Amino acid sequence: MVARRAMTRDVVIVPPELDLDAAMRTMRGRHIHHLVVGTAEGICGMLSQRDVDPYVQSGDGRAALAMDRVADAMRPVVATCSPDTPIPDVARAMRELSAEAVLVLGDAGRLVGVITRTDLLNCLYEPETLPTIDYVDVEWDDDWLTDGGAGS
Repeated sequence: MVARRAMTRDVVIVPPELDLDAAMRTMRGRHIHHLVVGTAEGICGMLSQRDVDPYVQSGDGRAALAMDRVADAMRPVVATCSPDTPIPDVARAMRELSAEAVLVLGDAGRLVGVITRTDLLNCLYEPETLPTIDYVDVEWDDDWLTDGGAGS
């Protein structure tokens, strides 16, 4: 499997001057944990939920988040790959760089997607390859509770 099959294509890009409260609301509203930070000139970095956590814990809640900017919390160094990069190579880069996500760049360095740790886990789960699980009705024996599970 290669990056293009695992990546999330609906990438949210926010400006570095956006306040952290708005960034958090964007992540929560879209049920995501990573935002790409960019300007008209290009990608500046990436902001994750974990990058914002120290600001939440050290400040006065949303009021403090409204004063800090995405640029203050983002990670300027971002791991990248091409759409044809094999998934094991993506996983290796994430581990070596301690990255939570990798940007997928297409022709001319254009952003085409992002691969997160969740996306990598989803690569392992292919419903058609999982065995079918049969559930069995078990008869409840109240004596099991009273005799310590030894049975009658």
